[in-house]
Amino acid sequence: MKKLTLVLMVIFFMASVSFALTINEVVDKDAYVSDGIEATMVRKIDAQSRNLTIEGKFYMKNKKSRANMKITEDMVGSKAQMQRLEMMGMTNRVTISVDKDQSVVQYMIFPDNKAYIERTTQKNEKSFNIDDMLNRKIEKVGKVKFNNLDTTKYKELNPDENVKESYIYVKDNLIIGSETTYTEDSKTNKIEIFYKDIKKGVDDSHFNIPENYQKFSNMRSMMQSLMQDMQG
Repeated sequence: MKKLTLVLMVIFFMASVSFALTINEVVDKDAYVSDGIEATMVRKIDAQSRNLTIEGKFYMKNKKSRANMKITEDMVGSKAQMQRLEMMGMTNRVTISVDKDQSVVQYMIFPDNKAYIERTTQKNEKSFNIDDMLNRKIEKVGKVKFNNLDTTKYKELNPDENVKESYIYVKDNLIIGSETTYTEDSKTNKIEIFYKDIKKGVDDSHFNIPENYQKFSNMRSMMQSLMQDMQG
């Protein structure tokens, strides 16, 4: 009887190991680290009675990422605020993040004003890290349709704090989407991300700041400068 119990325990352990994977095992690591990926990122956000769809170009290569965004009235929630942003040329925004050893440097760029804000924050357990992403534990759910594409669905086994469920969708060894359900202020929210038109191979120049752009330390100082320029 003891021998049978031991055999069953070994079988259970082996089965558990076989189902436990890392993202690194199901995707093309080179695409995210050495080659880089380019895609159009579509984010659908259902949070606190607001439904938003945000679309823009996205680039990732090793420890750098870039997201291009067009600000809309739905995002700011006010027509007056939207008109103010349009008047100040702040509706086009580019965000570049660079992951360093102990910190994350973020550049918020406003191409229409040839200006940018640089901010450095200390890394913590919530900071994005490509190595952490690739080493996250996942479990295969099965073959499913995601945005009308044949994909393999995986469930994240150890999601971040406040995350109830998190899934990724993989096709041709690339992550083409994710679904995350989380709680905030005791309310359940959901974010769905879909990467379309994915291409491998990103030039490092996508993560450079144009030399002729003016640097500001914060949003307030930049807006004050813009207001002064508008007043002549």
